[in-house]
Formats: sequence, structure tokens, C-alpha cells
Amino acid sequence: MESYYKHPPVIELQRYRLRTLELKDSKKICEVYSEEGLAFQPMDPLKSEEEGKAYIETCRKRQLDGKMLRWAIVDEKDDMIGVFSMNGYDKRHRAISFGAMLSKVYWKKGIMTEVMQGVIAFLTKETNIRRIEVSINPKNSASLNLAKRVGFTEEGIKRDAIYIKESGRYEDRVVMSYLLERESL
Repeated sequence: MESYYKHPPVIELQRYRLRTLELKDSKKICEVYSEEGLAFQPMDPLKSEEEGKAYIETCRKRQLDGKMLRWAIVDEKDDMIGVFSMNGYDKRHRAISFGAMLSKVYWKKGIMTEVMQGVIAFLTKETNIRRIEVSINPKNSASLNLAKRVGFTEEGIKRDAIYIKESGRYEDRVVMSYLLERESL
């Protein structure tokens, strides 16, 4: 799995593709990480192309440090429409966490179902990952339904898991997992 951080693969899906974030994505990433798009995320919106570029550079550095892998979700014209990330790689336990964001104009079109299924298929074929975890705001019914639709199982509530700076409050997260079929060690 570590080699994918240094040299992330392009993942070809039926209608979309996952590729490394590039500086040319800086304007589009601001659309993804907008006020409305971040309704269920614990981060500040990106308000300018410069902030978008700085964010992409930070992602690249964290990727090279082996802390996260963040792909641009792109359409057939190579226009970025969303972001998909894997982080929290645990080599010993062969586990990883997923996260994703999509520009609002692309919501409710089955895109994230295709992306999640494609990444799960990639991990099954190309890695030894055994467990995938997502942590979702309990009010985010679309993401909860997506996770269930692609085969994640709810494990419970992680209480006061995320601090939200704007409100000055902590929020719970629903923890869900997907176990890839692997032979026992």
C-alpha cells in the first residue's frame, strides 16, 4: 500500500476516473469545498484559487509523507468534479479510512456509488487491505445510505468525535466498516 502514496495509480471507472490532484484543479476544488458542500465536514471552505492551490500542495506533502492519498474525481474531459481520499493506513491491521466530497451539481447521480465500488474493487485486486472504515455525520443521510448501498455495516456512534470550529461544538460520527474478503492469516 505504501507505494501507492508515492506513485498513486489512475483508477479508471465506467464513467469517471480517479487521478492525482493537480494545481490546475485549484479553482474546482474551491467549488467542492464550498460553504454548502462542507455542511457535514469539519473544515473551513476554500474561498480562493490561491487557497485551493495551497490545499493541493498540502495534500501532496501529506501524500509523500504517507499520511493520505487524495484523488481528483474527473469526468471524460478531465474536469474535476470531486475528491476521494484514503487515509489512516494501518499496515499492521491492514485497514484504511475513506472520505469523499462531490460538487453539489453532481449530487444524486450515482457517481459516488460508482467511485466507492471502483475503489473497493481496486483495493481488493491490488492490495492486502482487509478493512475499510468511514466516519459519517449522523445527519448526512445521503452518505449513510451510500455506505450501506455499497456494503458497509454500521458499527456504532463515535461520540463527540469531531470539533467544529464555527459552532465551537463537538459532533458525533457514525462509524461503518467494509470487510474485504481475504483468507485468514
